[in-house]
Amino acid sequence: MTGFAWFDADRYPLLHEFSASHVGFSVLPWSMSIIDCYLAFQALTSSVPAPVVQHSVRWENGGERSSFVLQEAYQIYDVDRSAGDQEMTLTDLATSSGCYWDSDERFVLLAGAEDFLSQACPYPEDIERHRFIEVSWKLNGMSDEELDRFYWALKRGDLQVSG
Repeated sequence: MTGFAWFDADRYPLLHEFSASHVGFSVLPWSMSIIDCYLAFQALTSSVPAPVVQHSVRWENGGERSSFVLQEAYQIYDVDRSAGDQEMTLTDLATSSGCYWDSDERFVLLAGAEDFLSQACPYPEDIERHRFIEVSWKLNGMSDEELDRFYWALKRGDLQVSG
């Protein structure tokens, strides 16, 4: 990601993989509330009642992928609570819509088609942005201007891996 000395995109291969396969993004502050999880669950299950999702985890020296049937919002909540200091994704195998958790606990990305995003994050863009900046400022202590630039870079999928 250009312009952020503190953000080394090479450290986030799941983020690169996740963002490269999508064009639409919503940006949430770190750690989804149960309401966020419920909205994401509703969006993921709107076309298929019990979709099969892939759960990917990456930590410094390895990672793993597993699949399971998504049956309730609390499954997303459990994934969110286990994210900690590792990169994680949860992706619907049929639609590729899903969620990404940042290993440095700064943000959660929702990605997919417009119908998924409008259900998973039904807020107007200015409210989504305001929420991200307000919560992130309390967690990270960055300036509103820096968080605003970071939000828009994430929202545009402007994620680059050097090399």
